[in-house]
Amino acid sequence: MSLNQSACPNLSRNVSDPYLDIAPFELPNLIYASSSILILVIFSAILLDLEILVTFARRPRLINPFSIHMLNVTVINLLTAAIYDPILLLRNLGGREIFRGNMGLCGVYKYLQWTTIGMCAIQHCIICMDRWLAVLHSNWYRTKPIRFGVNATLIGLAYQQLWYLPLFLTDIVWVSAEANRAERLCDITRADKWLQVYQHVARCMTVLLPQGILVVSYPFLLYRIWGRTRVVGVAQQQQPQQQQLIKLGYRQRKAQSELRLALCSLALQIFFWMPFNVMSVLTNLRSCLPYTLDVSAFVYMFSTLLLILDPVVFLIFSVNMRREMRRHLMALLGKPVDADSTAFELTATRNSAL
Repeated sequence: MSLNQSACPNLSRNVSDPYLDIAPFELPNLIYASSSILILVIFSAILLDLEILVTFARRPRLINPFSIHMLNVTVINLLTAAIYDPILLLRNLGGREIFRGNMGLCGVYKYLQWTTIGMCAIQHCIICMDRWLAVLHSNWYRTKPIRFGVNATLIGLAYQQLWYLPLFLTDIVWVSAEANRAERLCDITRADKWLQVYQHVARCMTVLLPQGILVVSYPFLLYRIWGRTRVVGVAQQQQPQQQQLIKLGYRQRKAQSELRLALCSLALQIFFWMPFNVMSVLTNLRSCLPYTLDVSAFVYMFSTLLLILDPVVFLIFSVNMRREMRRHLMALLGKPVDADSTAFELTATRNSAL
């Protein structure tokens, strides 16, 4: 596409092409207000993620075959909030001119954008697959080593980088007629149409495919968990009353936690990421619809609420993590800890998925 006066003739902007970094936001008040709120979200997310990491470090026994995935999510979210989102805020709050013609800074911005968003999607897909393993191969899952979760995340990172690095390196070094005329481009790929096609494919394979697996799998996963809960309930009715009461409370709580965690994860992923994915496709296609860049910036900032919601959901369903965080925070404040909570109790063993 040639960047000339006919780029988007139906738009009334101060410049000819809405994808030039010099182009102002058409809804500046919306962007500035959202960015101001995002500052509070980022700051709160960093503090919460750091506290979770400190708690894991203080109590390594909290790390089990499932919680290792939540630990990895926490690390990804922390890196996103501490490194990428401040650059995004700089652009949204009037710093876009810093990126004009600065290929190095623009490259860092693009790399962080693709890597953080892609790894968030892939890591949640890994958690979904982990739930399937717990349901379909429960005996093996009880003996699954913790390093299995670490290796899964590293493989996911390698998968994402294999798709994106060719795009990133080519985007940085490529010299084309379009790139020469559009030295201020930073929100889209600088190159000919064949590279833009690869960009669409890479986005599908690193973001849309993992999220698609997540959305499609969770309803079936919920059905399997619900069915297993019914089987457990029937089996308990055939056991002596005392033994039944002991197992009933634990298994019911565990089943309810699994169902609620799955429901929350499904709802959060659909509600927060789907709007961003739609706007990302429109941006990559250089849509001439009005307010495309403005809405894209807003829906991404909307999706960053997951930086807070992910750890909150984890804490809701992790009694031991909440207990240890409470003890640590009370110690920091110099307040006495309840006698009942001074002894560390690991009620969720390696056999527990939560």
